Formats: sequence, structure tokens, C-alpha cells
Amino acid sequence: MTTIAAVTADGTRCTLSDADIGSLRSALRGEVIQSDQGGYEAARRVWNGNVDRRPALIARCTGVADVQQALNFARTSGIMVSVRGGGHGAPGYGTNDGGLVIDLSP
Repeated sequence: MTTIAAVTADGTRCTLSDADIGSLRSALRGEVIQSDQGGYEAARRVWNGNVDRRPALIARCTGVADVQQALNFARTSGIMVSVRGGGHGAPGYGTNDGGLVIDLSP
């Protein structure tokens, strides 16, 4: 069983197992992207090129139920969350290092 490193809301490190990530994948209609997958580099980028963050997971939500499931996953696992709407915020609040990005762009 493999794990990926993540960061909790209080800044400490934690690990997420394949089973944890698999449960999120099965709960969403949209896709879940992790750093070792194709498409991750494009999915993690935001409009402001000066913001270069690497979330552990990106949940591309397709509706309200996906957002609820992603938030429940983050709450249960304790990992930090950022929400990306259009990805155009200059300070980069729509992404993070080591947490979950809830991507509303789909």
C-alpha cells in the first residue's frame, strides 16, 4: 500500500493512503488528481505565474454533491483546503502546498 504526504490545516504533516484517496475518488462524479498523474502540472497552475504551489490532491468538482464530499474528506482527514473558482486571484488563495484543492472550474 502506498501513501502520499499531505499537510493538515494546522500545518503538520500527515499521510493519505490509497484507500483514503480511493474513497474520495469513488464519492465524486468529477476527477481526483494527484501529483504522480498525467495532467497534474496543468491542473495545479493558477493564472498568476508567481504562485507555484503543489497540492497533494485536486478534486475537480462537477456539482454541489462533489463539493460536499470533498469537504467531508478534508474534514475527516484533517487536511488543508483551498477553493479555486476561476483561478484568477492574484495572491493565490485558490491553491496550497500539500492540501486539497477543490477546483470548481469544471
